Amino acid sequence: MRLSNAIILTGLLSSLATASAARGQPDAPSDELVETAAFFAKPSFVRNIAISPDGKTLMVAAESDDDQTITFLDAASMEAGAVIEFGTRWRFGNISWIDNEAVIVSPYVRPMRRNYSVPSGDLALVYADGRRPKILFGHGAGWNVTGALAGRVKEKSAAVLIDPLLEEKDWVLIQTYDANSTGFAQLHVKSGRLRNKTGAPSRFCYLATNQLGEVRFCSAPDPKTDLSHVFELGRAGWNEIHVSKSARVAVLSASTDDGHPLVLASGGEPDTFSLYSLPSYLDGGEPLFSDPIFDLWDFEGDRTFGLYAIANANPLPSYIYPDNENTDAQTLAGIHKSVAAAFPRHFVDIRNHDAAMEQVVVEVRSDTLPGRFLLFDRKKNELRHLADRSAWLVDRPLAEKTPFAFATRDGLTLHGFLTRALTDAPREAPSIVLVHGGPHGIFDTFHYDPEIQFLAALGLNVIQVNFRGSGGFGQTFLESGYREWSRGMVDDVIAGFQSLAGKEVGEDACIYGASYGAFNALSAAFRAPDAFVCAAGHVGVYSLPEMFRGGDIPETEEGLAFLRRVLGEDKQVHRADSPAFNAQRIRIPVFLSAHNDDERAPIRQTKIMVAALKEAGNPPMELYFDREAHNVASEENETERLTALGEFFAAHLTRGIRPSTP
Repeated sequence: MRLSNAIILTGLLSSLATASAARGQPDAPSDELVETAAFFAKPSFVRNIAISPDGKTLMVAAESDDDQTITFLDAASMEAGAVIEFGTRWRFGNISWIDNEAVIVSPYVRPMRRNYSVPSGDLALVYADGRRPKILFGHGAGWNVTGALAGRVKEKSAAVLIDPLLEEKDWVLIQTYDANSTGFAQLHVKSGRLRNKTGAPSRFCYLATNQLGEVRFCSAPDPKTDLSHVFELGRAGWNEIHVSKSARVAVLSASTDDGHPLVLASGGEPDTFSLYSLPSYLDGGEPLFSDPIFDLWDFEGDRTFGLYAIANANPLPSYIYPDNENTDAQTLAGIHKSVAAAFPRHFVDIRNHDAAMEQVVVEVRSDTLPGRFLLFDRKKNELRHLADRSAWLVDRPLAEKTPFAFATRDGLTLHGFLTRALTDAPREAPSIVLVHGGPHGIFDTFHYDPEIQFLAALGLNVIQVNFRGSGGFGQTFLESGYREWSRGMVDDVIAGFQSLAGKEVGEDACIYGASYGAFNALSAAFRAPDAFVCAAGHVGVYSLPEMFRGGDIPETEEGLAFLRRVLGEDKQVHRADSPAFNAQRIRIPVFLSAHNDDERAPIRQTKIMVAALKEAGNPPMELYFDREAHNVASEENETERLTALGEFFAAHLTRGIRPSTP
């Protein structure tokens, strides 16, 4: 059955609303609703594509029906060669070519009887000729995860790949880590032997290399003080060269034309994330590139070719090319610029290229495109389509995001996105105000979001607001959300909806979010009882006192320091700001869902909120999942969750919905 743009029909909405009023619960979901939920719950098929250093072989990582494979193809003919099937519990993570014969994988592992995966800390070697893979380094070395018996000496520490060191045969650069420390070493990919093993000055180090692939800098935020420390490695060891006033400092593995390391940092006025040369930053000089409103947030470059494209958090994809005089198709900057011109309103990422830079794998993404992999042939100046991450979306109408901005009562200019309902009359349709999680550092972007597309397909507008405290707009803006979780940040979200209500969208809306977004949604429900028709929270936090006792954040001194910094230490304020202690003020219908294995927002948080609502005489709809952590990993569970969410919204948002006709 081919689905129409908006599959919730007016008759269904009316019947759900009537049933909800009569019994407090909606009817069984329609087949159309379940089918649409399943459509958008489906994970992407293609996960990664990369070309070998000699340009002859493509590696394609894909997943179908929970089976993950790596397939090696001839880059010229596209004929498939070896196919490596991963074991049931082994999931691929980052993948990188290390020579023309093999890729190195940082695999994830799925705990027994769980849906989610966690980093294994191992490094696995997967051969392009189909030989059995082997765990090269880590806890799992020597045991079988893919049907292979091969492995090397077990290590107590875990590792991630820093640099494949393509110019040095059989050696790669890795970062090692355990619970208390980190460091780096060169790893021999045949023997598993380490050389030049060096400890780092902080276990939070972000390591940066020079143009030769040698580690030279460590940028390390101190979670207890929120300051950032920069260390340089010399012959005598590590030397601290800078302590910032902000945690937002990182030395990059890329340099200026004259060889100076590049630094990404907040500094000066305005204090957005800007790009400096290291000497200029240390001397308090001006940035090389910055934006007065938006952070610079993505960098295309490497130690060999330097920095060739910079993206910022401007609502629409926007790029700066540092070397504007040399952006023809013979350079990576030129390739990036030409692809960006061919795909306006798309993010462009150069994923990898061969050693001669003749074959370049590029990915483009947007609000309606999860990802499309392309192969640029520099000699022919041609762009060839390789694959879409989710090919089944290509022929389906999807909703576009439109940026908007508004002013708050206290003088801030805030930014957000409006995704219009796929109906014949979106300006009259009700909305879902979707609040992002985090909350600090995270922000809503122009990327594809399956949940937003699901809601738009139901005939609902979706409104997102980058409230104070969000990332993307400078350090001062981020810190302006400290101790405002249930106050200014909630006011911003409500004001964002009100700036559009009755003009760009209908006047009815429900508010919904996950993690912190759930806290914000339920806070809005008690602070502005008449602003929204209903509220929903997923894997949320609802009691700030409980947040200081349960979950993984307060388990460490660093986590407790974070909570004290962003929430303060006044226990009376914590209670006053918590939805769980204000349930009697929530008069609208509520839907809550949670996961049994969630350590970030434990299920106890939801149980506390449910009990408080029941005691207040407003029992919520509830949905719980076993074997899930903070995010839903199971396609089946995500289908069920989206179906229940859509059912809840349909039961309470009927006025003004006019779905488009098939």
